Amino acid sequence: MQLLKKIFRLITKQSILKYLYLKYKYQINIGENVTINNNGSLYLESREITISDYSDIIINKLLELKSKVWIGKYVEIGADHIVVNYNTSVQNYSILLGHIEIGANCLIGQNVYISSGYHYFKEKPFLLIRDQDMLARANELKQSIKKIIIEDDVWIGKNSVIVNGVTVGKGAIIGANSFVNKDVLPYTVVAGSPAKIISKRLDFESLMPSILYGNNEQHFPYFYEGFDYSLHVFNINKYVKIINKKFILVAHNQLLMNYINLELYYINNINNLIFEFNNQKVNIANFNVKFKLFDLMQNKFIFSVLNLDTKNEIFLKQVYFSND
Repeated sequence: MQLLKKIFRLITKQSILKYLYLKYKYQINIGENVTINNNGSLYLESREITISDYSDIIINKLLELKSKVWIGKYVEIGADHIVVNYNTSVQNYSILLGHIEIGANCLIGQNVYISSGYHYFKEKPFLLIRDQDMLARANELKQSIKKIIIEDDVWIGKNSVIVNGVTVGKGAIIGANSFVNKDVLPYTVVAGSPAKIISKRLDFESLMPSILYGNNEQHFPYFYEGFDYSLHVFNINKYVKIINKKFILVAHNQLLMNYINLELYYINNINNLIFEFNNQKVNIANFNVKFKLFDLMQNKFIFSVLNLDTKNEIFLKQVYFSND
């Protein structure tokens, strides 16, 4: 009994210290009876994160919570490598397990189950499933764990299940009680078990513009990742804001031109920032950045800002193609 009391006091002390460390160093909002077992690394981007009452978090390798993330009550997270991006909310009783990347501005409803895990049952069907799982962990069977990617601005209805290897495209909606075992295209609405397309928010492919304007709300979907165009930001600055070191644009190079051009607007000094695209690095010296295209048929363009931090305020006014 004395030994049990000693162990209990040790666990309680460690839990209290961890709670105080997170709450006061990072100034995040932690509710009552939150359990955080950190056996890996916890990365908190800012001081605007909420973890609500009775949530249970186990970090095996890495958990990244970006700014303005909100975790509801009784949420379970088992993180091999889980990233929850800017301004995303995870409602009560949801479960996130394994290798998952969730984009910005996502809405995850109550009791949603998202897991990259897998039970092995057909590799050696004469064995117990538990034994096949054990062999897989010991690398004696080919593992089938595949990362789940949920892109920006996705709404997942309550009681839905998303299984390993699925990518849910930007702007998609998953109806309540759905079972998602295949990729979901951007801006489609799916529902059912298995989930199937029932409508679209917009026709993403056919409406793809050849010039993107950062002050045109109809072009917002094509500022695909790494941007903030929420109304409280847009109404002040009138252009989409770059908020991630990695950002993605989608546009139609209709005339197969050789260069892609970014016209920028910024509030503070960004002379030391370096943009990168296709191994081309450009130090920003003015309001325009230009990169050569090697694949004239591509319509998704992935850029990096190598030394972007929260002090930089950069806005994208226009994206267009040219031959010089």
